[in-house]
Amino acid sequence: RPIFCILAGIILSFQVFTGHPQIMVYTDLALGIYFVFRLFFLPKEKKKKGYWKAFSLLYFLPVMAIIGVGLSCLQLLPTMELLEQSGRKLGGAIHELVRFCFHPAELVRFIMPYFYGDPYLANHKTPWDGLFWENTAYIGIIPLILAGIAFAKIRKNKYILIFTIIALLSLLLSFGKYSPLFFLLKLPPLSSYRFPNRFLLLTAFSLAILAAFGMEWVLSKIKQRKAGYIFSCVIICISFLDLWRFGHHQNPIASAKDWLNPPESVKFLKQDTSIYRIYSVGSIITRNNLYFTDGWKNPDVYIKHREVLSVNTNLEHKLSSPGIYLTLFPLRPYIFEMRLAGIRLDSSDYTGEVSPDILRLLSLLNVKYLVSCFSLNLPMVKEIKLDWQLPSVKIYENRDAFDRAYVVGRSFFVQDPNTIIDILCSDWFNPRKTVILEEQGPLGSEDIEGSGCVITGYKDDKVEISAKMTNPGYLVLTDSHYPGWKAYVDGNQTHIYYANCAFRAVFLEKGEHKVKFVYSPDSFKKGAAITTAFIFLICLAILFLKRWGKL
Repeated sequence: RPIFCILAGIILSFQVFTGHPQIMVYTDLALGIYFVFRLFFLPKEKKKKGYWKAFSLLYFLPVMAIIGVGLSCLQLLPTMELLEQSGRKLGGAIHELVRFCFHPAELVRFIMPYFYGDPYLANHKTPWDGLFWENTAYIGIIPLILAGIAFAKIRKNKYILIFTIIALLSLLLSFGKYSPLFFLLKLPPLSSYRFPNRFLLLTAFSLAILAAFGMEWVLSKIKQRKAGYIFSCVIICISFLDLWRFGHHQNPIASAKDWLNPPESVKFLKQDTSIYRIYSVGSIITRNNLYFTDGWKNPDVYIKHREVLSVNTNLEHKLSSPGIYLTLFPLRPYIFEMRLAGIRLDSSDYTGEVSPDILRLLSLLNVKYLVSCFSLNLPMVKEIKLDWQLPSVKIYENRDAFDRAYVVGRSFFVQDPNTIIDILCSDWFNPRKTVILEEQGPLGSEDIEGSGCVITGYKDDKVEISAKMTNPGYLVLTDSHYPGWKAYVDGNQTHIYYANCAFRAVFLEKGEHKVKFVYSPDSFKKGAAITTAFIFLICLAILFLKRWGKL
């Protein structure tokens, strides 16, 4: 029926809007396999159901895909733009593809999910990269038995055959480097994604479908309807209790009030009302130390760990940071992050050293404060002592940090971003006087003494700056440049240069200027227009189908 096709397209668009392309791609792959095998069975279906019902399959998947893509263009076009700017444009590195596979020895997890230990108790260990929450696809003992019953009837039901094939293919792909199908993971778009073990999602889904077919067969053997209802209720209750026993403690509950209450580190940092960034040093190490020693048993230690402001958590408190957790990210900020990862840390005594070259990068990034459990070679301005397994949380001040926006007189041209980072780290280069551009621009002036700038308005999508130049030069804003940003000098649009690898710079003539940076991405505008058009067309189609009685 057409309405099912429309609903399927809407559901497909929801997967795009979730912002996790990997699962969307895996779902599309499963749909493609299902569609191909349904077409294979078309000749038999034509004889049984008639021409129209059989060949309705030919339009269902393409129309569903068109609806799903059309509705999701609002998200899809900006995501494709991000992919073009990211390090995964040409696929992931081979060392990423071979990590976090589902080892064949872990098949035992389908029966005994805690065979290799329980992360809740901090005793989960495998000889390979094995994450419990990624490598466990436990659906319950009874559903697994029911799926086995369905498999025994594979010759009598084409749907059982199709979902068995999807289950086996997804399982083989989840093996990653241990799989005979590993070569497929090197091909786009699969090569863009880490964690091949996530194919287990399709395996678990297919096993659940097969379990339903197995249950249907068992119920067909029970002649009395009442007995069938009782049996179904018993099976559902036992399966629910089994899954509850397996997973309820894997999602520990902490006090919402304690979790949402701002940490002491945030309260201290908020006292500084200037525009600056922070950088959390070693937070992943300290978090993992808690995980490997304490598991999930005591949520309080993770509440206390918020004090170190781990990457991404700074967003909860509106604190800016160049630190990023590795997902789909622009390539240039990633180049910075990889250099910053070179901070030397010793987790045996929780000491560390920020080398001069890394400190230069941190300063350029407007990083004024560093937060860490590690003792660093920087001036400490705050210590937060906590009653937990780790050392106290310390806040260090970087007194050489650049302002978020500043002016320089000269520029020179270097095209390769990695070479630019090398120059920025060197002690002979003075970024307070010169900016590195990735394309030829005006040279500027040697002497701009008396020049300066002040940020008069700062929002996520708009930055306003007042600048005074005693001679021609450049205004540098240490925010990431990205497609969609536009710059205006005294109301006239001007060119934005990639500056110092990742930042934005505009050329200013002598005099006083009002500079405005505005984020207005064409990808979002085009996506919004297409999504709006599809919503209108779908509503129109539903009205017509309802009127003709074909809905």
